[in-house]
Amino acid sequence: MFTVGLTSGIFSILTFQSKSSRKAGCGLYLLAISITSILNIIFLNIKVWFLILSQMAIVSSESFLLFNCISLEFILQSLLAMTDWFHVCVSIERCAAVFLDVKFNLTTSKKFAKLVILIIISGTCISFLHDPIYRRPIDDEEDQRTWCLLQMPSNIETYNSFINIFHFIVPSSLKVIPPICIIVLIANKHVAVKQQDTYIQHLKKQ
Repeated sequence: MFTVGLTSGIFSILTFQSKSSRKAGCGLYLLAISITSILNIIFLNIKVWFLILSQMAIVSSESFLLFNCISLEFILQSLLAMTDWFHVCVSIERCAAVFLDVKFNLTTSKKFAKLVILIIISGTCISFLHDPIYRRPIDDEEDQRTWCLLQMPSNIETYNSFINIFHFIVPSSLKVIPPICIIVLIANKHVAVKQQDTYIQHLKKQ
């Protein structure tokens, strides 16, 4: 699974790294998705192996376990959320391209995409910044294990629940709306073309 995912991600990066694929903002979003997907796979595998090694007591350094606990969960949460938001950007841009048609400006789209990508990366990381602050490794003496747990006050816990729901529901909802809009826009254009064709045919008969 790791090899397949990594290979697929590398080929995606190679595809969207070409200038022809990055003429519009959509290509930049797809390149960003490819990069975050690869990083997701890498860090998920690192987390699994760290968990196995720590539970087998092969790795027992407190500083190492603390670093692992604080950093990996934050990185994985941020990368997953970024990937979802980049998918939303792809859907919205495709909808904008259909709506604007010939008025769609590739250069403006590309410049706007670069700004949006920076906003998504920084905004997502900031929204999860509380996680490493309140996450700590806890030793379970009974089971002889170390668990990575969140210990936060109630107000931060409420914020944590909200931000997790927000990063799940909002992108999921936004990914559904643009495809529906594209279908409606294309259908309206087909109707308009058919009406025009019918009118031209009527004039010819005159």
